[in-house]
Amino acid sequence: MIDSSIFRDQMTIRRLRLAAGLIMLSYLTLHLSMHALGNVSFEAMQWGTRVHDFIWHSVPGTIVLYGAFAIHFSLALYALYARRSFRMGAGELVRLVLGFSILPLLLHHFAAGRYVYSAFDVTRHYGVVLTVYFSFVPFWGWRQVTVLVIAWTHGCLGVHYWLRARSNYHKFAPVLLTFATLLPVLALLGIWQGTRQVLAEWQQHPEWLQMTVRDWSSARSKCERTKLESRSPTLLDLCCAPGARVPRMDGALAR
Repeated sequence: MIDSSIFRDQMTIRRLRLAAGLIMLSYLTLHLSMHALGNVSFEAMQWGTRVHDFIWHSVPGTIVLYGAFAIHFSLALYALYARRSFRMGAGELVRLVLGFSILPLLLHHFAAGRYVYSAFDVTRHYGVVLTVYFSFVPFWGWRQVTVLVIAWTHGCLGVHYWLRARSNYHKFAPVLLTFATLLPVLALLGIWQGTRQVLAEWQQHPEWLQMTVRDWSSARSKCERTKLESRSPTLLDLCCAPGARVPRMDGALAR
C-alpha cells in the first residue's frame, strides 16, 4: 500500500503535476512537428501522422496520455483549491487561465475526431482532417489551431516557471525561447501548405474529393443514427452539431 501521507506532501504533488505536464508537452511537440512537416510536402505530413499515431494511438500511449491529462488537471484543480491567496503575478494568471480553457476547447475535437474515428471505425486520413477542418467547417479548424496555441503557451510557461530557479537557466533560455516560438509558427505554416496541396488535389482528382465526402458523410450518418437509438444527449451531440456542413457531389453544401 502507498502511504497516503505522500499525497499530502506538496513537493510530491508538484512533481506529479510536472511529470504529467511534461508528458502532454511531449505529445504537443510531436503533434506540432507533424504539422510542420507540411512545409516539406503533404507526403511528409502523412509520414509524420503514422509516427504520431504509432506512439500516441497505441494502447500504452493512450493510457499514458489520458492518464497524464487526468492527473495534471486534477492536481491543478487541487492546487487552486489549496491556495491561501489568489494574489499572483500576471504570468502566473495567464498560465492559469490558459490551462483551464483547454478542456472546453478540446472537447469537440475529441468527440468529432478521435472518438468518432475509433467508435465507428472510420478511416482517419490527414487529407480528410484538413479538408473537413479548413474547407467543410472552417470554424472547427480555427478552434483547433487556437487550442493548440493555447496549450503550447501554457506548457511553455510551465517549463519556464519550473526552470527559472536553476542557476544555469539563463544560458539556455534563449534557445528554448527560440524553439518555443518557431515550432508553432512552422506548424501553422505547415497546416496552410498542407491544406493548399490537399485542395489542389480536388482540381486534379475529383474522385478523391468524392471519397472524402463519402467518408465524412458516413461518420455523420452513423453518429446521428446512434443519437436516435440512444434517445438521450451524449458526447455525440458535439460531433453531430447542426453547424457541420457537407458538400454534396454536385458541389452544393448540405446540412
